[in-house]
Amino acid sequence: TDRRFAELSAEVRALAQAQRRTEEILQQVLLRQEQFQRTLDHFGQIIGPITEEHMVQALQEWIAQQGGTLLTPVVSMTLDGLGEVDGLARARLPDGREAWLLVSAKAKVWARSITEFVERILRHPEARERLQAQGVGDPVLPVVFGRALDHRALEAAQRARVGL
Repeated sequence: TDRRFAELSAEVRALAQAQRRTEEILQQVLLRQEQFQRTLDHFGQIIGPITEEHMVQALQEWIAQQGGTLLTPVVSMTLDGLGEVDGLARARLPDGREAWLLVSAKAKVWARSITEFVERILRHPEARERLQAQGVGDPVLPVVFGRALDHRALEAAQRARVGL
């Protein structure tokens, strides 16, 4: 009994040491994850505004080339936890109609960028209600802007009827 008790005690000590090592490793992993998240957030704070600045310039040039006119400045709008519209402007189209341009700006546009924009903003009833509460009504022309484009995004945009 004494020998078996000693063996069990040794195994419990070994398990306790292993548990401590596991907890130390887990703390290191969590610290690295927090550092990575801070780096990612910092990168987003840099690349996001740069991409949005390029989007505004491109949108102004595009609407002018089409023979249309922006009637309002291009602004962003946060939808309180539902997402953000990176570019929002009222425009007079070449045929004389007026419409709202809703733009999502991405450094690179992937097929999922289109899907997320459609689901989170265009088809989400609460997001549409919040836009309407700010005076954004129909017709709406959805656009996803990117500095680069994955080939699958073309088909996704066509299916979703979203401009690129």
